[in-house]
Amino acid sequence: MLAGSTVLIVEAEYLVALDLQNSLQASGAGKVILARNPSDALEKADEWMDATLAIVELEADRPQLRAFADLITRAGISVIGLTTDERLAERWPDRPILLKPGLDQHLAEAIRRALDGARARQLAR
Repeated sequence: MLAGSTVLIVEAEYLVALDLQNSLQASGAGKVILARNPSDALEKADEWMDATLAIVELEADRPQLRAFADLITRAGISVIGLTTDERLAERWPDRPILLKPGLDQHLAEAIRRALDGARARQLAR
């Protein structure tokens, strides 16, 4: 599914990010870039500007995370939201949301949904 693609992970918890990185590499991702927050991600932008997918932590009290996710979506990168807040799925119904913990069991479906959404947006242009 990811077949050598570059993936960006924006997640404050390093162990969660490493777990996702391992799962993504097992799913065929070629390069996985880890960032703790949007500022850190932007500093590393040259490493992930050609990314196929991004997994971005979302928290209700950190609107800059949602703004960053929206920004990179507009740039053509498929985004999966990552959160512990089930209510965020209701606020972002057009994008896949992964709930922490228990990421592995839902990661493949979220990737498929994100990439299918990107294809649909490209066809609509």
